[in-house]
Amino acid sequence: MCVLVGLGKCPTGDDPLTLGQVNDVQSVQCAASDAGTFQLSFRGENSPPIPFNAAPTTLQAAIVSMVTVTDVAVSYSQPGNGACVGGNVITVTFMQEFGNLPRLQVLDQNLRLNGVTRAGLTPIATKVQNGTKENAVCSNHGTCDGATGVCTCGFGFASSNGYGDPGQRGDCGFVVPWQVVVS
Repeated sequence: MCVLVGLGKCPTGDDPLTLGQVNDVQSVQCAASDAGTFQLSFRGENSPPIPFNAAPTTLQAAIVSMVTVTDVAVSYSQPGNGACVGGNVITVTFMQEFGNLPRLQVLDQNLRLNGVTRAGLTPIATKVQNGTKENAVCSNHGTCDGATGVCTCGFGFASSNGYGDPGQRGDCGFVVPWQVVVS
């Protein structure tokens, strides 16, 4: 099954025949103990306001609510603490956006640390690891129909989940196992 991404724009993905590649990983450290929110921005889209004490699942949901992000994994250096509590470092791994991605932008919205508003002291996202997976049209193993935005996969390739297994991306990133029929 192929996924229609938009008229003329075919799905992109990682080439399943290139190995040893990694996802883009970024980190953010913000500081607050009392109150406040912050937002993240990626490729021109902003997340909803995120509470200073947000759990990883809350932060993950806020990030994937942006139309420019499909899936991320979020972890904290200090499990049990909120996003900006106690010197926590937030790590964001992009699971479905491939290539060397632009940095997340952090928009500080009056985070408070020990009763002092820290407006203007915007945390900065840093790159932990540049993504090296391709973000190739039809994963380099199909032909894009510009009129429909659908990939026609080459022989031996099909739609993947972005990790070389079958899935619904419509990107030709799955290598179909050969079947031998003996009669």
